[in-house]
Amino acid sequence: MNKINKLKIDVKDFEALKFEADKAWPIEACALVVGKVHDDVAVVHKVVIVKNADNSQVTFSIRPEDLLQVYLNAEKDGLNVIGVFHSHPAPPQPSIRDLEFMKVNPIVWLIMAKPSGNYGAFQWVEGSIKRVTVDLVKKDKS
Repeated sequence: MNKINKLKIDVKDFEALKFEADKAWPIEACALVVGKVHDDVAVVHKVVIVKNADNSQVTFSIRPEDLLQVYLNAEKDGLNVIGVFHSHPAPPQPSIRDLEFMKVNPIVWLIMAKPSGNYGAFQWVEGSIKRVTVDLVKKDKS
């Protein structure tokens, strides 16, 4: 994936992620972000909540069968998995474990701190972590 400077996500999708993080607390919540990338902007079409297979307060993982199903459904819809979301019990910065996974999966990583609700988005690009701007938008209903 190319370097992403902005993640555009509908307010309702963002609120769904926040709700899931609140509901899962103190366990880390996780979801996959599906959409399309246009130049350096990742546009979210939907978020898919998935179970944290670790059931942990400090780590998350997604079952391979859940991951495969999301990728297959995205492909069927002409979309891609463009990001991963998870909550943290700490500031919204990638953990050392996150960084290892970001290196092999350089999509956008959206992290929400709980219980504060602060968030940040990041991507591994050219050997380092880059911040991605999150743009909360309202979808046009026309």
